Amino acid sequence: MVALAAALALCAASASYRSSLALEPAPFPGPDIPAILLHVNPVQKSQANSCGEAAITMAYNYAYPAQPVSELKVIRYGIAHSLYTPHRVPFTSPASMSAIALHFADSVDEGKASSEQDALATLEDQLDAGRPVVIDVTTVLSDNSSGAHFVLVIGYATDLQSGMTLITFNNPLTGQQQAANWPTIWSAWQNNGDPGGRGWWLVIPAGS
Repeated sequence: MVALAAALALCAASASYRSSLALEPAPFPGPDIPAILLHVNPVQKSQANSCGEAAITMAYNYAYPAQPVSELKVIRYGIAHSLYTPHRVPFTSPASMSAIALHFADSVDEGKASSEQDALATLEDQLDAGRPVVIDVTTVLSDNSSGAHFVLVIGYATDLQSGMTLITFNNPLTGQQQAANWPTIWSAWQNNGDPGGRGWWLVIPAGS
């Protein structure tokens, strides 16, 4: 009964998340909306709290297409080195994300956005350079109390008339490409509750 209740709770949370966002096609069309969209294969997390490992898997496989890894391999490394603790929060911290990514990749770039303008500029600059960005948001983007959640940002589009920007990301929770407006992303990004997670981002550069 406990297992069944847990499964039902997880399904309910997933359904609540899907219904909490007004998801847009990514990118939305229009002659006045220039768009960048990187074609990164989505990965749905296999464990309840392995969103970070799924995000690393997606970013790494995009950077190293000739040497792909599975999420399971990333999870096993994280557990073996106490970088992923599936039964203890924060499960995978931003610092542990960096350590895990560095085990598989030759290098990583990371930083912390100091302002909303800096955050959006960072995403745009990295995506313009063809590099998807791991960020730390919240499980339900519109609910800052819903718990930290890693996603992989793969695109953006800005309406030149209204100035509205739509951010496209691969969501490890659903295993799908989704999108949300920039103010919603920024609010979740700075209120994720992870130690060191406020404004944190990570990129895995392409391998040689």
